[in-house]
Amino acid sequence: MICLSEYSDAELARRVRYAWHGLSNACHHHAYDLPPIEPELSGWLDDVEALIHAVTKRN
Repeated sequence: MICLSEYSDAELARRVRYAWHGLSNACHHHAYDLPPIEPELSGWLDDVEALIHAVTKRN
C-alpha cells in the first residue's frame, strides 16, 4: 500500500486504499456492524480490477 502511487495515479491509489480498508472490515465482521451493501462491494471490486489493470499494463 505504501508504494501504490508508484504503480498508479494518486486517485486510483486512494480508491484502492479505501477498497482495501472496506474489504478488510467486511472480512472481519463484528456482530454490531452492518454488512457492506452490494454497491459498496461492487465499487471496491471495480477499484481492485482497475489496480490490476494499471499494474499489468505497466509491466
